[in-house]
Amino acid sequence: MTHTETQRHRDELRLCASGSLCEPSVGLSPTTRVTANAFHRWRLRAIFGALIRILPRRAFPVKKQRKFAAAAVGLVGVVGYLMVTGMKDSAMYYYTPTELVAAVRKDASLHELGYKVGGRVVPGTVHYDQRTLDLSFTVVDIATGQTKFPVKYNGPLPDTFKEGRDVVVEGKFTRAGTFEASTVLTKCGSRYEAVEAELKAS
Repeated sequence: MTHTETQRHRDELRLCASGSLCEPSVGLSPTTRVTANAFHRWRLRAIFGALIRILPRRAFPVKKQRKFAAAAVGLVGVVGYLMVTGMKDSAMYYYTPTELVAAVRKDASLHELGYKVGGRVVPGTVHYDQRTLDLSFTVVDIATGQTKFPVKYNGPLPDTFKEGRDVVVEGKFTRAGTFEASTVLTKCGSRYEAVEAELKAS
């Protein structure tokens, strides 16, 4: 190959590499045509290989987004369930002793709910252990004087708490018929008066 042919061969290869010649088999010398065709085959293989490497990476974010969306939906469901059950557990329903006993007799699942019950401490039923802070007494319906049930509470004894005093107890009514109180309020306290107003309003 002469110097001129060699230079032409190099120039034609530059055109092929730059993409200026879209069809390598047209207008090229026989020597350059073989080299150019091999070059284009190599370039196609290189491009195809690059696509094989790139496409999975581009597809991954889509899969990742789908997984994230599924996880988000699951999280929303869990949060919603916790909110509903939390609201159910923390809800307080206002009853008199008579109303509460009648309600749980009709539907035993109501034992799982929280209640505020207004009643009167039955004289002779108060027992308080200053060491363990365990308090037990019986509360009776103020209006009827008939329906009554025992109350258990653990905590400091309210200052104005005593036999015959009107109280409001907050807690749950067990299936055994005992009211397990988390709070005991006496009538003289301002907090009791606010609860009593809610009881009358309901």
